Amino acid sequence: MRSRLRPSTALIPAALLVSTLLAIPAQSHAGEASARSSAVLLLKVSTPGGTRVNFGASSDVDPNDPIVALFRRSLTDLGIDMVAVEAGPVAVTPESGGLAPLGDRAALDLARASGANSAWIVGIESSGDGRIRGTSLAGAAGNGEVRVLAVDSGDVIASARSGGASFDSDGNRAAMRAAAEIAGELVAAVAQPVASRWPRQAGGWSKVVVQIRGARTWSPVSAIIHKLGSTEGVGAVHARSISAIVDLAVDTERSAAAMASTIERARLIRGSARARAAGSQVIVDIHGDAPLSDDLGEIDAPD
Repeated sequence: MRSRLRPSTALIPAALLVSTLLAIPAQSHAGEASARSSAVLLLKVSTPGGTRVNFGASSDVDPNDPIVALFRRSLTDLGIDMVAVEAGPVAVTPESGGLAPLGDRAALDLARASGANSAWIVGIESSGDGRIRGTSLAGAAGNGEVRVLAVDSGDVIASARSGGASFDSDGNRAAMRAAAEIAGELVAAVAQPVASRWPRQAGGWSKVVVQIRGARTWSPVSAIIHKLGSTEGVGAVHARSISAIVDLAVDTERSAAAMASTIERARLIRGSARARAAGSQVIVDIHGDAPLSDDLGEIDAPD
């Protein structure tokens, strides 16, 4: 019996098509431990340009925001993957206060829903200091705080407060640069206790199974393979089976939760991908995929 996927043939280079049709032997991955820890960043940044958060229904922080990117790089240096925050309403608890964007209980709930080992609660405020005397530059300064929670125990692993300042050609840019300076100071302040709690795993490569459901063309599968193949910490992507459900096996030193977050950032031509970690597997649901034309060819997957 042969199964079929309807691809957008213009998107499939012959070499990619051949390589992805070479299925590797099926293996059992039950009980395989992820080699790396993972974290959610729960961030609020307040500047003269407004207040932004990266979680909940009011999330308006771009994933490529410089401050988010700084935390992602810093966590990677600690051997920790930063994963996307699970979407949905956020209950602000009575613990909230000060610069923190939400309380510990709500943060732990979000981290568990996102499959993370830890929650980083970060609040940063910066404001303009006016023009710097004798120059055309504007100054800015502010403060920030961070709390790092362990999901398994609910304990506070580290916390810190820090200030910072910077300058730029106008007050808004100066305030954003000051916020970035504060973010760097906060990470440095908690790095040692975080590293002690979640030591970096050396040489910890494992296999994560990615199950793609709902693809009606090859286009979203190709986009996911391309995204995974260009991700740091991924050694290889193999196709285990190609049918109505596509199974990929990914050799990686990253966690399943981090793989799910990466897949959701894949650029799909049509539709969207929703991914979630389930143990050492990632379940991907494709929504809105449809052939560009009924005249497109089909791929015959191996028996």
